[in-house]
Amino acid sequence: QHHHEEDKCTGLFEAYGESLMSVMFIVVGGTPTINGMNDNELEAYNITIRFVVVLLGTVIYWLLQADLVIVMQNSTNAYTRHRVTYKRAMEEVEYFQLPEDLKEKVQQSMENRWHELAPSDCSLIHESALSPMLRQDIVLHFHGESIRKTALFAGCSTSCVAAAALMLQTIAVPNYGYIIRRGQVGREIFLLSKGRAAAVASTGVVVGCVEEGSFFGETALVSKVHPFRTVDVIALMWCELEMLSRDNFRKLYKEYPDVLMNAENMMRLLQQDEQ
Repeated sequence: QHHHEEDKCTGLFEAYGESLMSVMFIVVGGTPTINGMNDNELEAYNITIRFVVVLLGTVIYWLLQADLVIVMQNSTNAYTRHRVTYKRAMEEVEYFQLPEDLKEKVQQSMENRWHELAPSDCSLIHESALSPMLRQDIVLHFHGESIRKTALFAGCSTSCVAAAALMLQTIAVPNYGYIIRRGQVGREIFLLSKGRAAAVASTGVVVGCVEEGSFFGETALVSKVHPFRTVDVIALMWCELEMLSRDNFRKLYKEYPDVLMNAENMMRLLQQDEQ
């Protein structure tokens, strides 16, 4: 993010430099002699041209300065918000006297969130100046393909997939941190956006790997008989995940019957496996 803002600032300075050089070239170089003008008329003409060019250069300068101020202000505001959040988090860590390993994980998570923007941080998704269809296309660009691959959303409409994508919440898990704990009630499903994770059985044996673009955790979410996690899912490296909560999932299947039908089919298959 900082690199992008620095590049924009550099571009503004270059544009200002080019415009200023153009003004200086015209002012210093003067204007070509125009036939039919006496010396007084030519001098008045040159003064007028110089005045217009300097005025134009001044306008360009202040327009570029205004743009630069906006860029720097936005950057400062974003950084300030991050530092306030970071400071509050670290104060709570100290207040509750969390051990050093947890303190380090909190610190790493906060710093990672600043340096690596997540899709849910993209303001265009919620920009009211953009049409609903354009915002839908943007969010589908981020998650549409991955959502369509999971059994819960198989055959669902584009509007349903987009609605699910808009409900996703980004979380980060440090390497060797738990994403899912065995025995917990399944209240979320996850999409692994970045990183790699492993599913580990109670015996400590790795029973599967979770790769980028994979959904997992939906079994416990839809099962009414066994709503508990059956394995641990552990991050093998720093992972970024998109999470869909049970409450948002319920909102989805109330509005889109295909999601409910897919969930019921999954529950029937789970019951058959148990028999």
